[in-house]
Amino acid sequence: MAKTNADYQREYRQRHSGRVAELVAGADTLRRALAEAHSALDDTGAEIERLSAMVCKHPPAAMSGTWCAACSNDVD
Repeated sequence: MAKTNADYQREYRQRHSGRVAELVAGADTLRRALAEAHSALDDTGAEIERLSAMVCKHPPAAMSGTWCAACSNDVD
């Protein structure tokens, strides 16, 4: 028996809804990955701020090896 127009439409809607469900699942995965990347970026920014606050601000001429003669900090 030949397929009717309603059969073709039903099959199309089923395929279409399956594809939409796959795209929604993929979008959710990408949202989670983006949230993790933002979190890692925030952590990295905080670490950069922490490390830059530790660095001696005196010119290299004041350094004696890894020790700053101006502020007496050990700079690694």
